[in-house]
Amino acid sequence: EEEEEEEVDWMSESTSVYSIIVFLIVVTIMFEKTKDIVEERATKDMLPIIESLFGEMTILGFLSVITFICTKVGILEMLSVNIFGEGEETKEKLTEIFETVHYCLFAIMIFFVIQ
Repeated sequence: EEEEEEEVDWMSESTSVYSIIVFLIVVTIMFEKTKDIVEERATKDMLPIIESLFGEMTILGFLSVITFICTKVGILEMLSVNIFGEGEETKEKLTEIFETVHYCLFAIMIFFVIQ
């Protein structure tokens, strides 16, 4: 019985990691599409300002804002309870996984920038 519980827990964690990665990719794509639309519709005078604005707001910065909002609103905590069950230990589990995945993506991006 304990072995089955560990397998279910592992499956839930794996599914959570994959879901978070897909979510972050979808949000990033939406951000990029919105950025393109804003730049296309900008007047000639506004374009340098908009380019500067988006130059300052990196993708990972945007994802950090989304992560912060999801954490503060309680979305991740609610999902964590639904996925991993009730309990003080499982309440923050999805938030920890989400942050770990986010930091790993940041490290990968830094690695590519350094190359």
